[in-house]
Amino acid sequence: MVEETWRHEALWRNNDIMRERLKDAGFDTGPSETPIIPAVVGDDMAAFKMCSRMAEEGVFVNPVVSPAATTVPIIPMAGPTSPMALNIAWPLA
Repeated sequence: MVEETWRHEALWRNNDIMRERLKDAGFDTGPSETPIIPAVVGDDMAAFKMCSRMAEEGVFVNPVVSPAATTVPIIPMAGPTSPMALNIAWPLA
């Protein structure tokens, strides 16, 4: 990582793009300032559907649902590292 600073720069560039696109799509991404981006989807079933749809596109995420999420379920996800992951549309239905 010290010698390949482009990796760190690419991670944060992709993270910023992903966070912006999630916000543009109407997701609450919370106050996170790390490459793990929460995306609030509202209920357990919607979280599971979103995870399934993302897996179909090659993006792995784990849902956080009740009772682990006390107020609203979220899906934490690492900022994507491939351009393909930045161009996915995620319909929940």
